[in-house]
This record gives sequence, C-alpha cells and structure tokens, in this order.
Amino acid sequence: VDQGSICVEGKDIRQITRESLRDAYGMVLQETWLRSGTIRENITMGDIRVTEEEREEMSLTRFEGRTLNGLSLSGRLLKTGWFRGEILDAGFFENFYRRDGSFGAELTFSGCPVNYENEEVTIHRLYFYRLPEGPSGNGAFRKEDRCLLREVEPRYFSEVMLQVGKAVGVRV
Repeated sequence: VDQGSICVEGKDIRQITRESLRDAYGMVLQETWLRSGTIRENITMGDIRVTEEEREEMSLTRFEGRTLNGLSLSGRLLKTGWFRGEILDAGFFENFYRRDGSFGAELTFSGCPVNYENEEVTIHRLYFYRLPEGPSGNGAFRKEDRCLLREVEPRYFSEVMLQVGKAVGVRV
C-alpha cells in the first residue's frame, strides 16, 4: 500500500499477517458458466418440475424403458441414500426406495438377483409416496399412499429426479 489504507474489519492490512488472514477467512472457488438458452433456463437449471402433462399422473415415466447395467444402477443409487427393495423369491429385488421426512420415492425396474447385479436391467416407473406418521417400517410402501405428481413437494421432486437421472444416465 503506497497511499491511503486498506482495512479488513477496521484494521489496516499492514498490521495483519497473511497467516492470520488465512486462518480467519475461507475461500470457495467457483467456476461460472452459462449454457445456451434463455436467462430463465440458466437460472432454473437443476430445478426440475412436474410437467403439465404429468401433474395428474400417479407415476413418472420419463425414465421408462431405459436399459443399463444393474450393478451401475445399484452403486449410483445406494451412494445417494437409496435402498434395495424387498427381496423376493429366488433372491430377486425389483425396486429401490428412499424415505425423506413426509415423502418417499420408489424406482421400479425389471429386477435382478441380489448377489448378481451385473446384468442389464430395464427401468420401469418412479412413484412418489406421502408417508404416514409413525415408524418407517421395512421399506415397503403402500399403494394407497402414492401421490399424484402435483402433490409432491417441488424441491423433493427435483432432488429425486436429479438422483435418478444421474443414476440412469439421463440428463433431466
């Protein structure tokens, strides 16, 4: 500083050591970028909403028919807080689920054996549930607790969509 002064919280920086500044402040680096499209599209990127066509539906079909390796699907979902569904005859399971506060989500697929998930699976539907008060149980949801998609809390819907989209390799 050649003339005047620069102050940090009222203290002249010539009286502050770099070490004490580094101890007192953190920095978050951020790479900013814009995609092609409108300003609104850039601002709302990552905020996925129910479409008008989906509002009165009980299940989401955006991922239906998508095929991928079952081990990849399992690994990606389990890392983000999902659980394998009920184990059926012959050691198969055919859904993943998650419970979060008053909502739950269930992703159904063609199924695979618990000990051999390394085969191709096909995604079926994504359901959302309004969870009853009380103990969470074993993960099995009741069909009568399914929600219309318009009833799902928007932030929850968006977060689940981002997780499932990433797991199945679809940009949502």
